Amino acid sequence: MKRRCYSTVCLLFAVALVRAEESVPVSNASHWERYQHLYILSYVLVLVALIALIWWQVRLRRKETQRRRHVQTRLLVQNKLVEQRDEFDNIFHSIKAGIVTYDASLHIHFINHALMQMVHLPPEGDGRGYEGRPAGSIFHIFHNGKDILHSMLNGVLKSGQSQEIPANTFAKETGTGRYFPVSGEIQPIYGRNKKSVKGLVLYLRNTTNEERQKRFFNMAVDENGIYPCQYDTESNSFLFPQGFLMRFGFNEGINIISRADINRIIHPQDLPVTSLSFDKILLGKLNDTRLSFRVCNAAGEYEWWEFRFSVTKGIEEGSLYNVLGVCQNIQRFKDAEQGMKEARDKALQADRLKTAFLANMSHEIRTPLNAIVGFSDLLSNASDFSPEEVQQFVETINKNCALLLALINDILDLSRIESGTMEFVLADHNLPLLLKNINDSQRLNMPPGVELRLQLPPGEKTIIKTDSLRLQQVVNNLINNAAKFTTKGNITFGYEYSEEQGCVSLFVEDTGVGISEEGLKHIFERFYKEDNFTQGAGLGLSICSTIVEHLNGTISVASELGKGTRFTVRIPKSYE
Repeated sequence: MKRRCYSTVCLLFAVALVRAEESVPVSNASHWERYQHLYILSYVLVLVALIALIWWQVRLRRKETQRRRHVQTRLLVQNKLVEQRDEFDNIFHSIKAGIVTYDASLHIHFINHALMQMVHLPPEGDGRGYEGRPAGSIFHIFHNGKDILHSMLNGVLKSGQSQEIPANTFAKETGTGRYFPVSGEIQPIYGRNKKSVKGLVLYLRNTTNEERQKRFFNMAVDENGIYPCQYDTESNSFLFPQGFLMRFGFNEGINIISRADINRIIHPQDLPVTSLSFDKILLGKLNDTRLSFRVCNAAGEYEWWEFRFSVTKGIEEGSLYNVLGVCQNIQRFKDAEQGMKEARDKALQADRLKTAFLANMSHEIRTPLNAIVGFSDLLSNASDFSPEEVQQFVETINKNCALLLALINDILDLSRIESGTMEFVLADHNLPLLLKNINDSQRLNMPPGVELRLQLPPGEKTIIKTDSLRLQQVVNNLINNAAKFTTKGNITFGYEYSEEQGCVSLFVEDTGVGISEEGLKHIFERFYKEDNFTQGAGLGLSICSTIVEHLNGTISVASELGKGTRFTVRIPKSYE
């Protein structure tokens, strides 16, 4: 521009000089007159040149000013970007979870301090010391034994959607080989147009302590049967652990059920009271409360559970923010409580039976003793009575002595059973011969009008291994018991043998008064007597039951009022 202006001025000056020489005559003209136009043009040209120079200098200054301003702006922007980057880096470094960013080619861009500590890396300044390293150069992510880091990163790059790290996943350090459980997520980083993914952010958490606490908690929950629960007032539903709901037949993966669902598994008898109490909780009338009710489990059985609820008030008066609680299986406590009640009832019953037993003992012992003492006194003056009367007195004394002896033997047997000192001597015995001996001894003791019958299999010679003394005691007690309640007819006893089952069935059947249905429930209990006016302390059948159990057998009874009773004792042929 400067050269172009200088050439134009020179050209104009030459043209002016030529015209001046042509217009001024040569003779007698003064210098001014001859060059007047030239001087004027020169002044004009110099002035134009000065103006052009000034204008050019001003323009140069403006350009320089703009350039400096642009440079300063760029420096300010760069400083601002550096400050923002440092600020973002500090924010990422302050996050306790591990964060690593990748570019679109899956190379590391940034790592925060938490991730460095997590994978035991030495800190590299601001976290960009590992920039440019490929993914997997510092750590890998394994799930079910497979490295899934690259597949997850590529999946997020292609889909543009975030992806969570699956459960039961481990991060393994590349250098040391150490690994630990992790959870987290991979998020895409979009460009300005928000159409293409420019990078990725991996969020990683070391869940070692959480998994340990979770396992301890689950073990404690499984051991004690305690589960947390939450009631959502907006959806009117309960949030439970999956393990709790699976106990009651809900599908795996379900942890939210409606109130109608839980009402469906509550015992119908407990539902009205339970619903009313929970409605009071929702209305704010109950803050902390306990509810105990039965719940139907997956097997169709009802179990006792206790729910403890704690209410958090909302902003407005009377409103609820949420309802938290825990539930515990208290079936074992209910069973223990029921057992204690039954034990108490048995203790009370035993106390009543003991009182009745003492009263019976005093009566049962006193009755034969009175007879023995009374008739013995009469025999002191035997000359006053006829021989027939004396014989009758002697028979009465003998009969009452036998009753007294049997009563004392029952008491002694009961004492040996209680102390565990009753002995059993096992040997091979001929069962038909043993029953014939019982028949011979018992035939003389039958009441008038009652016939004792022995029923044996024809031609059978059965050898069993047992304690003959205890077995005879059982059969004799059953026959004696039948004789008490049979006034006419017969008492039949014997045995049947089942080769397939390898056992013998001894039976004692009478045609006596029979036993009521209520009496059949208690017939083998100690001190129980169907008829309190009959002789005996109510110990014989209880002793029989205990002896049969020691012989690895069973005893049962079938009876019908007015038609008789049949006792059956099943014992193995060989004792094992």
